[in-house]
Amino acid sequence: MKPFRLLVDYNVFQFIQTLRRFEQLEIHEHFDQSNEFPHHQKSLIEKDATGRDYFVSLRGTFAVKYWIDEWECEVKVIAIRLRDHRK
Repeated sequence: MKPFRLLVDYNVFQFIQTLRRFEQLEIHEHFDQSNEFPHHQKSLIEKDATGRDYFVSLRGTFAVKYWIDEWECEVKVIAIRLRDHRK
């Protein structure tokens, strides 16, 4: 199976640039794994008004929201934020 192409929203890109180097590396590692196995990375599934599945991966310090475009073989990262660790 060929890896998925990773597309990152410009706002996500800008957010990553504000982070410390070790945080950037954490996200890059996450992106590398999402690129190879996007279905294995999801922790939560959210649906939008149209019924599209958005996956949220909770890993380390961050929550990454994305959707998988199977037709185009792309992982589309639409948001990233600091993870809320409260229970």
